[in-house]
Amino acid sequence: SAVSLGGSATIGGGKIGQLINATQNSEVTTSSTSRVASNLTASITPSATSSKVLVMFSMLFTVSRANAEQYCNYAIQRGGSDIWTTQSVQAWGLYIGNSNHIYMTGNANHSFLDTPSTTNSTTYSITFAQSGGGTAKANAHNSVSTIQLLEVLA
Repeated sequence: SAVSLGGSATIGGGKIGQLINATQNSEVTTSSTSRVASNLTASITPSATSSKVLVMFSMLFTVSRANAEQYCNYAIQRGGSDIWTTQSVQAWGLYIGNSNHIYMTGNANHSFLDTPSTTNSTTYSITFAQSGGGTAKANAHNSVSTIQLLEVLA
């Protein structure tokens, strides 16, 4: 129910309608600069077109290269189309000048509030790519990656 903040301001809604959880623990490696599937995916069927979906994921990435810099770009997709990408902000990775070899592992934790405007089954997935000439790994070392989808009712 709505909560009055005084005057004409109120807050309300925001109840969780459902929670979907999925995991993936098979390492995926790419040397491509075009994003590939990490195989972390989950589907949800919103109960109303006014519902929002809170997408949260946690994934261990590794980047490596013989020298210079190496980055990993990743994206959240809905139905195969980007709804958020690191390329709109900054890629995850590092720069080390005059290095013989770069190897970095780190966990990415990300959330995004989506408005799918549908009551059809909707699939969310994580894709990734390397940039810098090396390799990138998702679900690195066969670690467990997770994705949660929460339907937020209007």
